[in-house]
Amino acid sequence: MNELLNFVKKHKKPVSNYYYWSPQPLLTRMDTIPMPIPVTFTLVSLSSNSDKAEYYSRTNVQVSGVDEADIAKTDGEFIYAIVKNEIKIIKAYPVENASVISSIKYANSSPNFIYYPYHNNAELYIYQDYLILILQDLPYYLPLATYASYNPPSYETKIYVYDLKNKENPKLYWNVTLEGFYLNSRLIEDNLYVLASSLLSITEGFIEKANLPYIILDDLKKQVSASEIYYSEFYSDHFEITLLLKLNLKNKSEEHMGFMLGANSFIYASVKNIYIIQTQRYENEIMTALHRISIGNELKYEASGLIKGYVLNQFSIDEYNSYLRIATTSERLENNVYILDMDLNIIGKIENIEVGEKIYSARFVGDKAYLVTFRIVDPFFVIDLSNIKEPKILGFLKIPGFSTYLHPINESLILGIGREEHNLKISLFDVHDFSNPKEVSKVLLPWVDSEALYNHKAFLFDFKRNLIIIPIRSPLPLSSNIAILKVEENELTLKGIISHSMFGSSYETDIIKALFIENYLYTLSIKLLKINDINSLEEIKNIFF
Repeated sequence: MNELLNFVKKHKKPVSNYYYWSPQPLLTRMDTIPMPIPVTFTLVSLSSNSDKAEYYSRTNVQVSGVDEADIAKTDGEFIYAIVKNEIKIIKAYPVENASVISSIKYANSSPNFIYYPYHNNAELYIYQDYLILILQDLPYYLPLATYASYNPPSYETKIYVYDLKNKENPKLYWNVTLEGFYLNSRLIEDNLYVLASSLLSITEGFIEKANLPYIILDDLKKQVSASEIYYSEFYSDHFEITLLLKLNLKNKSEEHMGFMLGANSFIYASVKNIYIIQTQRYENEIMTALHRISIGNELKYEASGLIKGYVLNQFSIDEYNSYLRIATTSERLENNVYILDMDLNIIGKIENIEVGEKIYSARFVGDKAYLVTFRIVDPFFVIDLSNIKEPKILGFLKIPGFSTYLHPINESLILGIGREEHNLKISLFDVHDFSNPKEVSKVLLPWVDSEALYNHKAFLFDFKRNLIIIPIRSPLPLSSNIAILKVEENELTLKGIISHSMFGSSYETDIIKALFIENYLYTLSIKLLKINDINSLEEIKNIFF
């Protein structure tokens, strides 16, 4: 503890520099979150496992084998969906048997409740016979510290694991509470990794005592010790502890590590490592600090490094063949791609790409990187990373507008979602000739917005039928629908739009998620689940909640 406090004392800044900062709560309501309670329905018995489909959608994740939490998932037979203040378990396939079979309530019904789909206040995973629910609880306030007139809020991250062997009657299997504001999570096979962050609470004369975060496993409370807190030379003005928790679902074991790194931007996870990313000012320049934690047999803090500029999002980072590739933009609008070894030392780089613009999207695919920068027009770059010491630009294309999300369709086609003037723009890039990329097709949807512009989990790709399925929000009339586009012979066409607005015009009919099972498309709103034939888009069935 003394070593930790001495570090804070040595590097502390005036109180106003960091103690007045706190994360904004993503869940805004007045009532508390009680223990989620399963609610069952009287139904006929369910079909056997033979009903499970072979081809169904998964959450659009960045790294194969590394699952990301979502607001709805399917296992090919059932759909598990967060709907306002509960989880609906829906027998979805075959469609003739589709119905809600049970529900897990996780909040009291209240006029003050505000549900934000896709904004992390509630997310879930499905793994074999387990359902994992992660909730961001309301902030609470500790007694006022002696060193400041403002006391920052504290948060708890709730993790509930349910046994789904009997889906009509799910049972609580494990209840875990992690002190801190929920940052992110990943699921790799039967191991769940959750990160939460909390401000270091220092009381009694500013520096003499630190209150470290805690973990509650069912009814057992464990205080994180100072010896479990790591810190590096790359720290920020915010003395903030990030707690990484590893939960093994099958044997109910727990492992954790703490890091005093300051405010964190986001994480990137591969099958072998988790990287914590910090973007902040070091020595009068915006820099990004990287921290690598290996997640093999045990959690182990391995390395830290520092690169110039800020990182846009997790798709600007990629681990490939034991090297880390990362794209950044400096505050002077210089764009860079760095290649680092596992000690996070820079071994190759290309800097000053399209000076005067900034990166709007990035995607690493094998030994290539695709970048979109923007200021007036949209340069689309293809960068060769096969020579790790000397990456180079192979080709580029300048077109109107910009893309904020890139998605590989196949070896020669990259899809971009972005904007061109007042239009939502869906572009198709042909990159079979890396030195001469071309925009071969595009669809413009006037005055339309989309969650997929800034949230990759809202994007759905049906690779067998080459269908692009994205949410769209139209102003006239105000509604959130689903657009289905098809890629065929290098041409992108709008196949159709599915809406729930015929069942009402409130936010309850805004479509928040799309999934598919075999030949059926399922669209979810707070009010209902609509089932359409994915080929003809003919309406098959509606399930109202």
